[in-house]
Amino acid sequence: MQAIWKGHISFGLVSVPVSVYSATMERRVSFALLHEKDNSPIRYKRFCERENTEVPKEEIVRGFEYEKGEFVILNEDDLAKVDAKLTKTIDIINFVKLDDIDPMWYDRPYYLEPQRGGERPYVLLRQAMEQTGFGGLSKTVLRNREHLGIVTPHGPMLLLQLLRFSDEVRDAGKLDVPDDVKVEKKQLDLAKELINKMAEEFHFEDYVDEYSAKLLEVVRKKAQGKRVRVPKAPKAPPVKDLMDALKKSLKAA
Repeated sequence: MQAIWKGHISFGLVSVPVSVYSATMERRVSFALLHEKDNSPIRYKRFCERENTEVPKEEIVRGFEYEKGEFVILNEDDLAKVDAKLTKTIDIINFVKLDDIDPMWYDRPYYLEPQRGGERPYVLLRQAMEQTGFGGLSKTVLRNREHLGIVTPHGPMLLLQLLRFSDEVRDAGKLDVPDDVKVEKKQLDLAKELINKMAEEFHFEDYVDEYSAKLLEVVRKKAQGKRVRVPKAPKAPPVKDLMDALKKSLKAA
């Protein structure tokens, strides 16, 4: 893996030099866009509106529109001058209980690896958080954008989990979600019993992307000129008697 960022974790007066690595990668079946008439690939070009011509990549710069039609050009040196503390520091603002963070706030995880000389404070921070149950709420800049994050223990390493800012989460207040429906105690007891019967230990490696495998099988058959049958989508049976459905589910489980 290649580090995407190098800097240090700062908490109090303690500094931990670290390298940041993407902890996830996207694996999906991708499609090329083709012209229907002749199956030729569709290409997107970088085009200059004023000169009506294609522009090579090396002539493209970043600009910020501060007034309508007026831009200021920013290069890498300009971006580096914004704030060295933000761009080179995972600054732990305070420590919070991990249970206090709603899962919907989590965005993307990154591995943190100690750089040479940072091993001792790295392990110190990890063990201290393990034993207290706290995570380090932090701010940092990755790819020219400030992120809120939480530094947490993850086995023998530290993990930086990016969080969404409050204005990035939509308000669900307008959704019609029932909160005053009364449920019968017998139904609730059966539902809890069903959950306990279906409960298993979670092993991440047991779950695979079945859809992508089936999609590639369709691609293979079409490439061989074979007929692809369209499977019927299963219909969810309407639940007329909730108690009866729970009892049958328990029996099947």
